[in-house]
Amino acid sequence: MEGYTEFNCAFTLKSSTPEDVVDALLFMTGQDENEPANLPPHPLFSTAGWRYLLRDGGGDGNCLAYGISGVEVNEHSERYIVTVRVNLINLDSEASQFIDWLTPYILARTGDY
Repeated sequence: MEGYTEFNCAFTLKSSTPEDVVDALLFMTGQDENEPANLPPHPLFSTAGWRYLLRDGGGDGNCLAYGISGVEVNEHSERYIVTVRVNLINLDSEASQFIDWLTPYILARTGDY
């Protein structure tokens, strides 16, 4: 059995988040079936598993895999809220690269995240 990583996070994106970042997230969560034509410039997008990072990991018979991730708009603030809860095989450190990629766009006070 390969090693699975449980990856959980939830955050709000800044209103200034570029459209290509939101488009990539919508594709990664399965909310948009079409891979974006323009991906954000980040090493995450050169890894083998980035496309399925936020989706159901499939499972191998020995481990129940799950994937519940989504991007939604908060009605009051009109900001995107991202929620991720997945099991994944973290072969190329995709989880840490995902956090590195999104940290500049996360709405938080200095030191909070």
